[in-house]
Amino acid sequence: MEVLKHHKIFVLLMIIHLLLLYECTDNSKRYQNKDGSKDTNKLVKLIPKKIDTSTDYVPDDTTALKIAEAVFLVKYGKEIYYEKPFTIKLIDSNIWEIEGTLNFAKGGVAYILIRKKDGMILKLEHGK
Repeated sequence: MEVLKHHKIFVLLMIIHLLLLYECTDNSKRYQNKDGSKDTNKLVKLIPKKIDTSTDYVPDDTTALKIAEAVFLVKYGKEIYYEKPFTIKLIDSNIWEIEGTLNFAKGGVAYILIRKKDGMILKLEHGK
């Protein structure tokens, strides 16, 4: 059930990303008649919306952890759950650092940096 929850979060993030890309494209050609004239009944002027940067998209450690787990699961598989608990800290008030715990004598842990402002993944790696 936990895996399904993380998968849903990842899919939701991807849908949001695609919607943002869609909003920034020129869609006026979709509302033309076959002769090239514009159908005023269907014409909707799509103006790219300015993204609100006054709020953080990853405001707290719970949100950052959910994003990290979703990314870890897709990238490294179910084995990532052997690295729980994950440690999380905020660096310079703007970057979330999430790292797995080494529960066995050898191997490495998953590591990710997520920008608080926009959720961008700045670094993703797994130690050996």
